[in-house]
Amino acid sequence: MEAELTAVLGETDARAMGAIRRRIAANALRDLALGALVNRRGLRAVGERMVVVGAERLLELRASGTPVVAVMAHVGAQRSVTAALEKLRIPAQVASLQRTPRVIDAVRYAPLDDSASGTRFLRRALADLQRGIVPVLAIDGAVGSTRAVTLLGREARVARGLAVLAGAGARLVPLTGRWVGLSGRIETTVHEPLPTPPPGARDEAWEEAVLGCAVRWLEAYIRGHPSEMRLDKVRTLARAPRAPGPPAAGGPREPGA
Repeated sequence: MEAELTAVLGETDARAMGAIRRRIAANALRDLALGALVNRRGLRAVGERMVVVGAERLLELRASGTPVVAVMAHVGAQRSVTAALEKLRIPAQVASLQRTPRVIDAVRYAPLDDSASGTRFLRRALADLQRGIVPVLAIDGAVGSTRAVTLLGREARVARGLAVLAGAGARLVPLTGRWVGLSGRIETTVHEPLPTPPPGARDEAWEEAVLGCAVRWLEAYIRGHPSEMRLDKVRTLARAPRAPGPPAAGGPREPGA
């Protein structure tokens, strides 16, 4: 894994890369245990060991009647974002490639397997925005109609859904979850909404600007928290072709890494 991390992050310090690799491996084991717990007891079991930071950002937007999309990525503790929404009792509809938990309440899952299911999810999500239901999409999801982007100096594809929902007037609010130290506790953070360009014509250039903003946010988060990457995403990026142009500046900045 160390060679793959070096390829993705551009870091050459063996001590730093070793620390990041160990954290990723430890987090993967905790994610497996957490997944088994969720499959038995549902998302509320995660909420019992979770604190949500910045929840007021999401709650205030909803109270004002602003349509909201919860933006996640395949980083950090698995199920942490959906468990936070369940804990806050925010009705949500999640686009998911994973097996869905048996016990659910406020959060509902929509399985994605192909372009048709992605289209159906977006159609429902546009209606959900008007009913106060929060669609949950991953920045780095690539099911359905996609657009080419550059992520960590590699060629990648992201789904266009975020731009479609932003074009309907929704605010894009990122959420991330992380394991706290060596404990079994999770901290999920609601970040500031992503800036979106003025509506304008909402043409291809506008869509590219919206998705570009989301991808840049994700890249900055990964560079600041490299040990929150998941092994499958590290391997996917390491195998992807390098994007043309100079490499992005700045290596891992996580304290202690």
